[in-house]
Amino acid sequence: MRLPRLLLPRLPRGAWILASAAMLGFVTVGWLASAHATFPISQDQGTHHPWSMVWQIFARNAGAALVLFAGVATGGIATVASIPVLGMYIGTVIRATSNSIGMYAASEILATYFILEFIGLTLAAVCGLSPLIASVSWWRRHRGGERSWRRELLSLYLESAGRALRWMALAALALLLGAWLEVLGGIPR
Repeated sequence: MRLPRLLLPRLPRGAWILASAAMLGFVTVGWLASAHATFPISQDQGTHHPWSMVWQIFARNAGAALVLFAGVATGGIATVASIPVLGMYIGTVIRATSNSIGMYAASEILATYFILEFIGLTLAAVCGLSPLIASVSWWRRHRGGERSWRRELLSLYLESAGRALRWMALAALALLLGAWLEVLGGIPR
């Protein structure tokens, strides 16, 4: 089933490739750089389901997503600067969790919600880079052509920003569902 283009219009392929590869790359760097990191948790530690924390978790993740999305307003600079920090943080958290309770237990805990949160954050990065990538692609195709290239380029940038904003709603939904699943899976006491 294809969603109508009006609801979720196309984003530049280059933004998908660049944001996804950068996020995965920096998660890997964070993982490799934190070989001895641990958390003060254990496998037999009890968990609880504080449903009031769903909104706190969502707010933290949404804040990170908005920093990634800020690339729309900064010509991609905020997104490019944020991806390494966020990616290495995520990689470090995964490594510290697996060092503390073992890879199997960590994957059992993290798999319930981490995939959705990672998708939501990566989608926010794609959205933050989309206007820049669309503008650069247009510029490469139309170099030195029209007299009113500035107006057309600005129009394209703003149109791409509007498309990215619609995708951010999907990113927010993924982050909210991820926060709900994180609490459902249990928070260590």
